[in-house]
Amino acid sequence: MGGWRLVEDPDGARGWMLSQFLTRARSGLVKGAVTAIRANKDGSGPVLWRAAPGVVGRLSQCSAGWCRFDVHGQAGWVESSGLWGVEPGETLP
Repeated sequence: MGGWRLVEDPDGARGWMLSQFLTRARSGLVKGAVTAIRANKDGSGPVLWRAAPGVVGRLSQCSAGWCRFDVHGQAGWVESSGLWGVEPGETLP
């Protein structure tokens, strides 16, 4: 609506923000439990690191239930079901 965007937080609270205060960079938030960040986009490979609930990172690619998740330059693949900010089955280029 005009220069305003409806936004929602992980708890479901919604409100309007001026679009000039938002970025187009896609981000996600770890929800639930500590989540393993893996080396490969199919969930195989070693665990590179673990992210605690509430950690926010940049999302760049999502497919087949896995998303590339980058937190301050440390990146790997996480199951999309463990993230808030990604719809089930959503694909990001």
